[in-house]
Amino acid sequence: MGTPDYIFTGSDDTLYLFSGNNITAVGSDGTLKYRFVMPGGWRLCDRWYVYTGFRGRAITGDFHPITSDDNGTLYVYAVPGSLTIRTYPDPITTGSYYGDGALLAINHDGELLWCANMSSLMVKYGDYPPSSDASVYARGGRVYVFHGYNETVIGANGTVLWNVGDVMNPAAIDEQGNLYLMDAIYPYAAASKPAVD
Repeated sequence: MGTPDYIFTGSDDTLYLFSGNNITAVGSDGTLKYRFVMPGGWRLCDRWYVYTGFRGRAITGDFHPITSDDNGTLYVYAVPGSLTIRTYPDPITTGSYYGDGALLAINHDGELLWCANMSSLMVKYGDYPPSSDASVYARGGRVYVFHGYNETVIGANGTVLWNVGDVMNPAAIDEQGNLYLMDAIYPYAAASKPAVD
């Protein structure tokens, strides 16, 4: 397999090794659980974030797959493999656009359970591949996906339970499953939204 690009530790101590479009799941005792190859037409997507540097606001990536897990199921965010967008060499002037994406659910045997389409805000600069604003958090049989100023909650079977639009960042989620969100107000100010059950 070689050296992985990224390693994610699952909630059951499974290690998920990401290398290109391949995911290898290894148990805590080192035994191989499965190898998964992204289905045709899709590739894993990295997350970008905003930071403020000495020249002002910049957009960059932290360059690891957008992923989470719950109860033995791995969730990954993917974009079309053929995705091409204009390159911006200077992150200060990086442009963005909305692009197709999908959340994939992979079970404990390495089988694709379902795929839920959802767009996200995409950026690209330099030699790095396009990255997304998407964020995935799974807990208690629900998957919370922030994408393109939306927070979408999906059930373990892939059904969309609800969506809250025009939000600034991924939701904060308490122990009871309440979501705490911030309105998307420009330029980059935000006000609190009430909890959503």
